[in-house]
Amino acid sequence: MSPTASYRAPTIAADPNNDDWLHVEGNKIVDMYGNQVWLTGCNWFGFNTGTNVFDGVWSCNMREAIKGMADRGINFLRVPISTELLYQWSQGVYPSANVNDFVNPELEGMNSLELFDFAVQCCKEFGIKIMVDIHSPATDAMGHIYPVWYDGQFTTEIWISTLEWLTERYKNDDTILALDLKNEPTVHLVVN
Repeated sequence: MSPTASYRAPTIAADPNNDDWLHVEGNKIVDMYGNQVWLTGCNWFGFNTGTNVFDGVWSCNMREAIKGMADRGINFLRVPISTELLYQWSQGVYPSANVNDFVNPELEGMNSLELFDFAVQCCKEFGIKIMVDIHSPATDAMGHIYPVWYDGQFTTEIWISTLEWLTERYKNDDTILALDLKNEPTVHLVVN
């Protein structure tokens, strides 16, 4: 039997409080000790759709799935979400989510914001940073068809207020590393 080579992304260092504020030195991302960090990511959608939670938690355990990502060298998770859901949360409205309590007994009774916070906590526990991707104005699975960050219902002002709410809520949590302000912005040309 011959040995096989594998590459695993360096894990993100963590202090006893499991905090690690990454920062940039020159053109490198480094951890709190100055060690270069290579971000190896994946995407898990669902908070941008009407399920208001990661896709698949009706058949897999969320915590085990996040741990599985970390076990495979993933240390960066892109989480698509809608302006609509963020706006609802910022206004104290917490839509329910489509979760299988049999597979996820620890999630029983949680609303969509509590589920997001649970995911953030799991990512923190396993050394995964999060990029929140503002995928679409409205809650749907069609973020790629919106050329800009607003639509008829969710204005630029609402979009900005949701970003302010999100950054204020998580400003002391190093798990949220980045915000993608608009998924795939495009310019649609109108030809007469």
